[in-house]
Amino acid sequence: MKTGIMSLFIVIATYLGGGISRVVEDDMANVGAIINASQANARALNYLGFDQKRFAPEIDSISILCNKIKLNDSTTPFLQSEIDGKASWEVRISNAIFRLDKYNLDIDISPPAYLTIYLDSANGLPLKIMYKSKYQIEREPTAEESEKLLGVFREKYVGLPSVPPQISFWDAINKCDFYPGMAKEIIANYVLYRQEHYSEARPAWIVYMRGLPPISTREDVALQYRTNMRYVIDAENGVELLRNNLPYPSINQD
Repeated sequence: MKTGIMSLFIVIATYLGGGISRVVEDDMANVGAIINASQANARALNYLGFDQKRFAPEIDSISILCNKIKLNDSTTPFLQSEIDGKASWEVRISNAIFRLDKYNLDIDISPPAYLTIYLDSANGLPLKIMYKSKYQIEREPTAEESEKLLGVFREKYVGLPSVPPQISFWDAINKCDFYPGMAKEIIANYVLYRQEHYSEARPAWIVYMRGLPPISTREDVALQYRTNMRYVIDAENGVELLRNNLPYPSINQD
C-alpha cells in the first residue's frame, strides 16, 4: 500500500470496476429527512460512492463519527447565506483507505487527516464534502472573493438541488484528471450550476482541489494562483462542464 501526499485521500474500498456507479436508488438515496445517525451514516457512504460490499478488509478499523450540527459556512460562493446555519448531519471518516479508479494510489486517512460529508437533515441531500490532509495550506477564499472570480467566466451556483445526484462523489472525482491524489485539500459541493454556455441550471458536483503541485513554473506568478484546480461535473451524466484554477484567496487581504 502506498501512502503520503502522492496517494489520494480516497478510500475505504477495493477497485470498483469501469463505468459510472449510479447512486443506489433505495431508501438511502431518496429525498427525505434523516432521523438518526445510522441513517445518516448509510446515506453518507451512498453519496460518497461506497457501500458495505466495496469496503476493504480494514473495515473494522474505520472510524465513522456522526453528529447533528448547524453547519458553519463562510466560503461557499453564492450559497453561503443559504447553507450557513443549516441543520445538518456531519459524518466524518478516518482510519480508512480511499482509492481512485484512474490513479489507484491509496492513502491512510488517519488523524489528523479526515474526510467529512455534510448532509441536509431536512431532505438528506449532500451539501458539502471536505478532505483535509495533514499538510498545512493557505486559507480558503471567502464566499465574496470566490463570487468575484467566478464571475469572470459568468459562473453562478443558483441554488441547492431538490433531487439526489445520479452519480456519486467517487464518480465525479474520477473525472478530475489533474492529479487529485496530490491535493492537500478537496472541497466538493452539490449545487445547481449555471454558466452562459448552458441554457439552464444543471445539478452538478463542484470539485475544488487545493494545494496541488504548481500548474506553472513561472515564479513571477504567486504560488496560490498556480496550485488550485476546480472541476464542474454534471451530476446527472458525469460530463465535465468546465474546469479552471479559480478561485483563490486575495493576496492583498492576507
